[in-house]
Formats: sequence, structure tokens, C-alpha cells
Amino acid sequence: MAARDARLESDWWHTAHQMALFANANRGHGKPAIDAAKLNPFTKSKPVPARQATQADLEELFGPAGG
Repeated sequence: MAARDARLESDWWHTAHQMALFANANRGHGKPAIDAAKLNPFTKSKPVPARQATQADLEELFGPAGG
């Protein structure tokens, strides 16, 4: 399983780089370059930092208190 997943991710990185090269070669002047990480579904997202829930968060989830 691990070897299969590694191969799939590797193939996707190759594909993403090819798509980025093609897109960047055909983009207009003044437009920013496209990064291959934006085109790869295996790109790891940055973890969201943990924070303490506020009263407003709890009310949004569960409704107003005391009711």
C-alpha cells in the first residue's frame, strides 16, 4: 500500500509540473506564474492552528444559551 501511494503521489507531481509548465508558457504578460503545488491534489495543506472556542463560536454551533 505504501509503495502504491508513493508511486501515485510521484505520478501526480510529474503531471502537476507538466501542467504548470504548459500553463505558464501560455499565460498573458503580467499574470503571476502558476505553482505546481496548486495543481496537485496530493499537496499537503498547512494545519490550522488550534484555538480556544469563544462564546460566539459555541452559540453559532448550539444556539443561544439558556433557551
